[in-house]
Amino acid sequence: MPLKTEQRALLKSLYQRLDDKALKPGDEFYEPIYDHEGCEDPVALMRQHIEWSNTESIQMFSGFRGSGKTTELFRLQKGLEEKGYFVLYGDALKYLNPAQKLTLQTF
Repeated sequence: MPLKTEQRALLKSLYQRLDDKALKPGDEFYEPIYDHEGCEDPVALMRQHIEWSNTESIQMFSGFRGSGKTTELFRLQKGLEEKGYFVLYGDALKYLNPAQKLTLQTF
């Protein structure tokens, strides 16, 4: 059933008011969605790849806005730092314009 104009306006207003910020490890609002049997944890897989590799690597991590990418990367950072790794974190939005087409040369 399609939304009425006033319903769409309300939902748009609510959506725009959502606090779009990443959660830090240990945050009371974090839901460990991968802590279930049979669920493959992408952060654990990335951490394992980093730990087992003999060389440096670049890991690409993508997803829709608000899907938890930064929150999960903070979890990866914490796990690696606990194992003695030195982790640098950079927010691409501080350096790139998301409205422009990105190419490999951009990176």
